[in-house]
Amino acid sequence: MDDDARQLLREILRRHRAEIIEEATDWVRGQASDLGAKRPREETRRLSEITLAAYEAALLSGDMAPFKSYLDHVTTLRAAREFRVSTLLRGLLSIRWVLARFLRSDPADQGNKGDEDSKGGKHDKRDGWGAFDVLAAVDAIYYDIAFELADIYTFKLNETIQQRRVELEADLERVTEAKARELDEKMTLIEAQRRMLAALSSPVIRIWDGILVVPLVGDVTAERAADLLEKALGAIGQNEADALILDITGLTRMDAEVALRLLQLLQAARLLGAEGVLVGVSSAMARAMVGLGVDLGGIRTFGTLQEGLRAALHGR
Repeated sequence: MDDDARQLLREILRRHRAEIIEEATDWVRGQASDLGAKRPREETRRLSEITLAAYEAALLSGDMAPFKSYLDHVTTLRAAREFRVSTLLRGLLSIRWVLARFLRSDPADQGNKGDEDSKGGKHDKRDGWGAFDVLAAVDAIYYDIAFELADIYTFKLNETIQQRRVELEADLERVTEAKARELDEKMTLIEAQRRMLAALSSPVIRIWDGILVVPLVGDVTAERAADLLEKALGAIGQNEADALILDITGLTRMDAEVALRLLQLLQAARLLGAEGVLVGVSSAMARAMVGLGVDLGGIRTFGTLQEGLRAALHGR
């Protein structure tokens, strides 16, 4: 720019700085969907103020340091929120867009002191060349800064995205660990509940000195049979029992496998010196056992628990 163009720019900024900043703020917020109601207007206005000051220093003093500071500030600010690069370029362009309007609409700002014309009068030099020089200089700076801004912003945006990825992976790891802990806790709880249920569904009850009763309810699975065998034999030893009454009244199923497990329990009790007594054998249960060819091998059976208890007491 020549001196006349610089003087023109100084005059424009002196008279309309606040208006330029406000209009540039509104223009970029209207153009960029990243802004609008999503970010405070004061934030955008502050950036417009910094942008104008950077243009002013570059155009009037040739000082590019404010632009370097501006680029670092705006790219860091917008990369943190992953704005589109077009939003930053619009912010840079907004000053040029508004400044052009003031150069066109306020001829008083374009005035230079007139020279004498050939007839002794004043010749007005407001021919538009001063405004053209100002805009050409603004455009030259814009293109240089725009490319640099895009490069810097791309680098910082990639850094932000990478950091987001690291954070997301860390969050995912924490969530995975938390879910694993939660699953472990649930499995521990389920196991505790299973053991409690097993204890409640197959209790070994000492109802008399030397007499134990094991009421069975539901289905006798392999796991439940093994647990019952361990508990019953342990109780026989602890109580020095001489009779173990197995009450199958509540059993829901009787097949060869279940019958074999019951026989194993009663035979193991006999090995420890306790007579095995089977009670709760209904007519249907008896027919099923006969049909399965189950050999009770001398084990006494009774229809009710009362009968089994009476026999156990009388047999002592």
